Amino acid sequence: MQKIWIVGAIIAVLVVVGGVAVWMLSSRPSAPLPPSEVTFPTATTTPGGNGEVTATMNVPARDGSSVRVLDFTKRPTTIEDTQNPGVFYLAGSPEYCLIDGGCPEAADIDAVTVLYNATNGSFTVALLDEPLSDVRRRAEKFLLAALGISETQLCTLNYYVGTDRGVSESYAGRNLGFSFCPGSTELP
Repeated sequence: MQKIWIVGAIIAVLVVVGGVAVWMLSSRPSAPLPPSEVTFPTATTTPGGNGEVTATMNVPARDGSSVRVLDFTKRPTTIEDTQNPGVFYLAGSPEYCLIDGGCPEAADIDAVTVLYNATNGSFTVALLDEPLSDVRRRAEKFLLAALGISETQLCTLNYYVGTDRGVSESYAGRNLGFSFCPGSTELP
């Protein structure tokens, strides 16, 4: 009978020691998180034509190459979305206000929101009113100037130009493209 008590006591001690060991291992601080997966475009500074310094950066193109553009992330009218790191609003608003009462707003281009997602290197252009063709032209003109590139270069970038059902049932949910790019949708 005494052997049963001894074996039982040993098993109880082992269970307690094992439980403590499991608890200690599970409560250890986890390894540090890996650096953010967001990779920002590389930026360089080159002298401007009138003696000023103009920052440029490379953004990825659809074919895997890159296009050198003006560093739009440094423009005073560009805002980084504090709720979504790596997302930059070139025009429009993320549609929220901050705890300090400020409501971030990028460049005011009538009926257009333009954002850049550094995570996947893409531009999104939202057309927010009719006539879509006029709104798209405003967005194109703005983006060409903000990036300092040609129409041909703009066509090579990763981009989506679209609208929603509240604006146009006919064109919602489709990449309408830029008007001068191959395969773009002709808009009324």
